[in-house]
Amino acid sequence: MNTSNGAKAGSTATDPARGMALLRDPLLNKGTAFTEQERDTLGLRGLLPAHVLSMEAQAGREHAPLKLASSGNSPIPPLFASCPALCRA
Repeated sequence: MNTSNGAKAGSTATDPARGMALLRDPLLNKGTAFTEQERDTLGLRGLLPAHVLSMEAQAGREHAPLKLASSGNSPIPPLFASCPALCRA
């Protein structure tokens, strides 16, 4: 039986998060870095994209546009280019 918050009846606060509860917790959610075994164990099968991508690869994918923007070769202007000097203080 499930309670209104989705937890199983009789579960305690020490039970590890599973499924959507785990994905909603930013401290526990590793995105696509969950291994196949972790996805099965934690009830994440079908809740994440099928591919597994390490945390390092995810970070690299997010940092690439920032590196490009800071190099001056980006077609998108820097965020604070039109902001007065006081905005950058």
